[in-house]
Amino acid sequence: MPVATPPRTHFEAEAIRPGQEAAFRENYNLRPFVLHHQLADHPLFQLDHLTTVAQLYAEKHPDRFYYDLGRAEIGRGWDYTTQRTFSAQEAIGRIETADAWMILKGAQVLPEYGELLHTILREIHQLSGRDLERNTHSRNISIIITSPNRVTPYHMDADCNYLLQLLGTKTVYVFNGADRSVVTAGELETFYSGNINSARFKEETQKGAWKFELTPGLGVHVPVTFPHWVQNGNAVSISASINFCFNDRTVPDIYRVNHYLRKAGLNPALPGESAMRDGIKTLAAKTLRIVARRNRDEE
Repeated sequence: MPVATPPRTHFEAEAIRPGQEAAFRENYNLRPFVLHHQLADHPLFQLDHLTTVAQLYAEKHPDRFYYDLGRAEIGRGWDYTTQRTFSAQEAIGRIETADAWMILKGAQVLPEYGELLHTILREIHQLSGRDLERNTHSRNISIIITSPNRVTPYHMDADCNYLLQLLGTKTVYVFNGADRSVVTAGELETFYSGNINSARFKEETQKGAWKFELTPGLGVHVPVTFPHWVQNGNAVSISASINFCFNDRTVPDIYRVNHYLRKAGLNPALPGESAMRDGIKTLAAKTLRIVARRNRDEE
């Protein structure tokens, strides 16, 4: 599958290279593409500094610090196990040999990362032509530290993602989430109903994936619910994931309602097949959210 023309971005630079804006806007959240950035030498992303930040996270923000140890298979999914053979601090100290994948979620809770996130997103949304404040929410910068040769299992995300490589190398395979032979309606229904491991790796779809070789200064844009898996290089890797959710919940709501309709033995229409049914489902989903919110407030 061909790689889209790489638009060049200059996060924290004075200007965006002229002539690349159209490519960014045309592919934004529709297909993956290469990004260029100038963050690899940023002091906030150096391994020594991140080791200190990770230790702080382990102590002060344990709910935002996830780490997974041991060899991972492409199709294994995320490991929910909370019992670890050694602590997060030990995993950090042994990152070169621990076969570890760790993520510092929502680093914007630290003011210096919050300021940097604002700068990056301002450039992204200027290029995309979308209104940041009006169209998105849950804006995050998360930092991923990976042991040499570690695999990140096949998965998909509900947010729009920009994965920026800062140290080391990795190969990212991105699959066409708009193709229902790659991501089935059933997988989307269970995903939007809470199962983050609903995407199932199918060996026959591997040959159709986009392949991106990331080195420091490069990144990749991954659209919403486009599955991907990652093969890390032979050295420690540091990446930053810039992500956010869109305010429009129409498609997720329809898949969520379809999940329950299918469990009831029905064969619901997919999003876009019937405007009338789509409207009924989105109204039902909104009503359920209001009821759930009221119940929480009364507790």
